[in-house]
Amino acid sequence: MSTGSSISCRSRMAYGGVDIALLCLVVLYVVSAVANGRPVSWTIMSGALPYILLYAAARLCFCLADRWLQIIAYAVLCLWTVYESALGLSQLLGFAVSGHAGFPMTGTFFNPGPFGGLVASGMSCAAVYLFRYRGLLSGKVRSEGSLAGYAMLVLSTVTVIAGILVLPASMSRAGWVGLCTALAIYVYRETSALNWMKHHRWLTAAVCAVCIALAAGAFLLKRDSALGRLHIWEMELRAISESPVIGYGPGLAMGAYGHAQEEYFAGRERPEQRVRVAGCPEYAFNEYLKTGMETGVAGLAISVLAVFMAVAGLLRKGSVLGYAMIAFAVYSFFSYPLSIPSTACLAVLLLAASGKECRSASGTSLWTVTSSALLAACVLTAQSRELRKEAEKEYASVRQWVGMELYEDAAEELAPLYGELQHDAGYLYDYGYSLYRSGEYVKGIEVLTRGAEISSDPMFRNITGRCLEALGDCDGAEKEYLTAHYMVPCRLYPLTLLMDMYISSGRTGDAVRTGETILAMPVNERHPAMSKMKRETEEKLVSLKNYGADN
Repeated sequence: MSTGSSISCRSRMAYGGVDIALLCLVVLYVVSAVANGRPVSWTIMSGALPYILLYAAARLCFCLADRWLQIIAYAVLCLWTVYESALGLSQLLGFAVSGHAGFPMTGTFFNPGPFGGLVASGMSCAAVYLFRYRGLLSGKVRSEGSLAGYAMLVLSTVTVIAGILVLPASMSRAGWVGLCTALAIYVYRETSALNWMKHHRWLTAAVCAVCIALAAGAFLLKRDSALGRLHIWEMELRAISESPVIGYGPGLAMGAYGHAQEEYFAGRERPEQRVRVAGCPEYAFNEYLKTGMETGVAGLAISVLAVFMAVAGLLRKGSVLGYAMIAFAVYSFFSYPLSIPSTACLAVLLLAASGKECRSASGTSLWTVTSSALLAACVLTAQSRELRKEAEKEYASVRQWVGMELYEDAAEELAPLYGELQHDAGYLYDYGYSLYRSGEYVKGIEVLTRGAEISSDPMFRNITGRCLEALGDCDGAEKEYLTAHYMVPCRLYPLTLLMDMYISSGRTGDAVRTGETILAMPVNERHPAMSKMKRETEEKLVSLKNYGADN
């Protein structure tokens, strides 16, 4: 009886709920990759190996020295937040170059969204640290190592001030939601705010009204963007419902999104507002729904459960990192932090920090063996990852040839990179387009079809249609053009290609109807290409109608 209890205790120390949930998630990803049988899935899985190894190694370290590593991890997160904030301010003031031409402040990221999410995560735990240990400043609280405590208070103060300076300028609504959620949970759990609210009901109501007004203002500030985000989530839920058991496979989420959106608009006429906000996002803008698209409903549920258990574990230990985890988890609902290596590493470390400290040799040994096995796997796949990096460098140098319209040379140089870069939608488009312009239509269709599997961009369908048209398959080309149109119905280009094909094949009536549809579509006058296409369509319609009148 006692032996069984001892084994059970050691087992709990070796593996926790988060560990088991993440292990189940990895298994689901492997099952989905095998079941769907797409080569790109294995490329994505091999790219995830270093993160799995990082989790196991970090979990082992937290097992051995949880208390000190919690402090070190918190200090590193604060320093990282301060650095990003300082860089963002220098970009805003013109002393450094932003990572995106359309935004003045991005930090080390290519977009202000991930920047705002990181700042919100750092601010969340720094603010909680200040609230918890503010007694050190007044002298009411004394503790051993007070010098280190004062240093951490100073670092926390600097982090909060830096965040306050840059978070509003980042325009990251997701960051604000994450920060406010984390602080609200802190107030609920660790203060007597609820009692205060009961005795100040009118003031509480006024504060709630102000918060609602601010939330409505944030929504109206970028209304189309917010509606577009809701539309994206609906399409992702539709994609999950199409394959709820095993999903579409790792790396195929956005291709599934494009298919779901095409079916949505092809099914029946939709409101103009929906047409206006529909696009072809490069990212899922919801890490949980992305997991659901790739692995099915079970993967979606397990990912949410893993995050919930990680937050509960950190809060149970009293770690301020728990509030960073809350902000990060909320932010992940609106953005794509796991698609960025630095923030993906932050997520891995926060998850690893949530586990219990190992107090037995068996628990430590188990994590040592796990880390060693994963390290061996990473070493075995290191060559393929190195080849992939070399291919990415080569692609970056060859890419300019496409812009210079040296398509035959570009196709020749891009061909050897196909095996290593079949997960890169940009590469597949450039290679497929170069093949089309070089007259290699059959090979171009093969490459572009692979691109359509991993991307929601209708341009893959447009160029596939042009390849089919060049091969004389007008029915196949028509199908591709219509698919591209329904994927993003506010774009004119697929219908202009369809109209031109109808004209060249002598289908004048179909060409006229398509042209009238194009003219009825709203056009953003600030978009010169769309205005030009509409003018050209009008001229073609006039010619067709005059030709019909003459005959």
